[in-house]
Amino acid sequence: MDIDQLQRTTRRIRKRLQSVDLPESDAMEMQSTIQALITGWSGFARAPYSRALAKTLDFDKLAMRSLDALIEGKASELALRSARRKRKS
Repeated sequence: MDIDQLQRTTRRIRKRLQSVDLPESDAMEMQSTIQALITGWSGFARAPYSRALAKTLDFDKLAMRSLDALIEGKASELALRSARRKRKS
């Protein structure tokens, strides 16, 4: 991906994330983290050794479980940050 395409993609992602009630830095961090997580699981599923792995790992189930844990963790972090800000006010 060249720099122009990266900039266009980043602008598109930022625009779509504007509707989310999060500071842009948090939204972009979450988007990047989710993308990395799913790319990683996709790598397992498409690896030359994926058939062997699939005998013991359910890629879809584990990817979604990992995604849920990531989102729950970020939600807890944001709630804690919000509570701290309210206490300071």
